[in-house]
Amino acid sequence: MMALRIFATMAVLLAGAGSAFAQGAPAPTPTPAEGAPAAAPVGGDTDKIQSLTTVHFELPLSDGVMPEGGDGTDETNYTCLACHSADHLLYQPEVHEAQWREVVDKMGWADHARIDEADAPKIVEYLTNLRGLK
Repeated sequence: MMALRIFATMAVLLAGAGSAFAQGAPAPTPTPAEGAPAAAPVGGDTDKIQSLTTVHFELPLSDGVMPEGGDGTDETNYTCLACHSADHLLYQPEVHEAQWREVVDKMGWADHARIDEADAPKIVEYLTNLRGLK
């Protein structure tokens, strides 16, 4: 999400910088420092410079937390919501406890999630009771 926000900001900044070009102003010609060789033109014909257009869009916000479900709620919120939205977890298919255990274990070793070993069983139990099968 941060990357999209940065990309959108850069697009706005570049669009503002490019507006002079879009209005027909000539592209500025950099002057080489004294004694430095002149740089070769890059990109070809400067008459074909295109302007950028600012695009406004809204990204979905996911500031929700997991619903209270007994032991494991806080651990799931703290651990899982660092990378996933609550909606992502809430709309998973119903799976067995063993499958949730595999998922939580995989998040720890393959995806480098910071899952405390003492919290992993609580998270599995919470997810199993929430959307899984015993």
